[in-house]
Amino acid sequence: METNFKLLQCPFCGKTESVQVRSMSQMIGDEFDDGLYESYAVVCNANESAGFVGCGAKGGYADSKLEAISKWNMRKEL
Repeated sequence: METNFKLLQCPFCGKTESVQVRSMSQMIGDEFDDGLYESYAVVCNANESAGFVGCGAKGGYADSKLEAISKWNMRKEL
């Protein structure tokens, strides 16, 4: 299977600049990080205070950043 490492635009709002890979501890806070397992997801970041104006859509969690990107990019286009 060929993996495309470039993130596709958000399928809901069409933004590209706010789409990024985030770890679970980045999304929910380090206080919930047990240090044993980290997972990743691609999100259309909606944190306006940080300069992102995405819609908040999120792909599925994965064991690695590359797997999260692959899940985001393999979605079925409408």
